[in-house]
Amino acid sequence: MKTIAYHPAADKALDRMTPETRDRVESRIEVYALTGHGDVKKMTNRPVLRLRVGDYRVIFNESLEILDIINIGHRREIYE
Repeated sequence: MKTIAYHPAADKALDRMTPETRDRVESRIEVYALTGHGDVKKMTNRPVLRLRVGDYRVIFNESLEILDIINIGHRREIYE
């Protein structure tokens, strides 16, 4: 399993979510860190990946040992 590191912006986004949404997002992040499975795509014009969790998106970088969560947000706001 890869180590999951959250940037302050991602922590703040998780704090603002409802408990159900936060649990679902964190669960999908953990599944991806453990298995590498999930709806992940490389973002165009940016050197990061995105994980789709319903209407929410997790923006992150990935190395061999670390999953670096940069930001989390609703799909209508996260790409701005």
